[in-house]
Amino acid sequence: MARQNKPSIEQFFVTRGYRVSAYELLPNKKSVEAIVISRSGTDLNKLKQILTKELTQQGCDVVPWRTDIYIFSDNISDVKEKLQKLNFTDMRIEVVNIFEGPTPLIINNALLNEFEKVLQGKGFLIPRRYLAYHPSQKKSHANDDLIDLYDGLEYRIRYSRDIKGEGYFVLTLDHHLFVNFTKNLHEIMTLLSTKRNRNEIKDFFLGRLMVKHCPSLCPDSNTSKCPLKKVKRRLSGYVREILFNDEEKYDKFSSLAVTPRLCSKLRNFASITAPIVLCIDEEGNALWVSSLFLYPEPNLYNISEFVRELKDQASADTAIRDIRVFSFLDTGYGKANPYASKDRFNAITRMLETLSIDSLIVNGVNFDLVPLPIEVAI
Repeated sequence: MARQNKPSIEQFFVTRGYRVSAYELLPNKKSVEAIVISRSGTDLNKLKQILTKELTQQGCDVVPWRTDIYIFSDNISDVKEKLQKLNFTDMRIEVVNIFEGPTPLIINNALLNEFEKVLQGKGFLIPRRYLAYHPSQKKSHANDDLIDLYDGLEYRIRYSRDIKGEGYFVLTLDHHLFVNFTKNLHEIMTLLSTKRNRNEIKDFFLGRLMVKHCPSLCPDSNTSKCPLKKVKRRLSGYVREILFNDEEKYDKFSSLAVTPRLCSKLRNFASITAPIVLCIDEEGNALWVSSLFLYPEPNLYNISEFVRELKDQASADTAIRDIRVFSFLDTGYGKANPYASKDRFNAITRMLETLSIDSLIVNGVNFDLVPLPIEVAI
């Protein structure tokens, strides 16, 4: 199937009033007005119903924050008048500084409109809003950036920093779909190989998802030619510490990282993916693994690129089956994956069944993979 042309993500945001670089996504305005409603005494289910059924045409951004709920809109007075008619009287209008307020970055309705059709094409019901944080905010607020989808899945925003301390955003839909605003991984690895500042490298990769094992299709993975390096893996599945070349420490852990120089297929694949596992040898060289087999779950962007590397349908079928078995059904020790809910597993299974060799096709929708300067994948 021929790919459909889509505008670049950079052009998409620039034409809508945002300044976009490889690292950050910023609104032009420094402050915006918001309706503030106290959470105490507020029927959140009623508020959700009103905002989805009565105010969708207004393009509202609804942001839970600590003890209040913030509502952003280009027509803030009209929204307040509508809410007052619906007996929401305990509210006020405040001017919120984007760099200091509860939501340093508000992405407007244009982002929802861009991805609405492809998400709905996969059978997901969508709320009205995507939300992300500005890089000036040093911590990700895990409890405040969660929006529940109406089918029980979640849309969560992740925030990370590059080795210069500048931020970018990772938006994940139930951990297996994502929109990634970041520098190309190949450029990041180039910076790492030249920078060789271990503290900065360690800081950059804290919280990264780790792989379960070296993919079996790596041509050197089952031979003595492939130098395997063990790195620490916590049970949560997130990188908490970067280990360096210390054989005594390596012996204590079981996760694997592989030198890309000898594993050409893995190197070519991993250069276009996002999360990786990293350790540093004595010479400062980066040893890393593709995020094809994430723990506990991979994402479809990586899977689609991996499948595209294969030459024939039989290999693709085998790969998809292995991906499903090793990543979703068990933890590698014969036990059911406790992180994979029934709804999530069923959704992933349906999407895996629609993968093709040439491209990622989900429910008949063909997804483009946008190249530099900002990668976007769903």
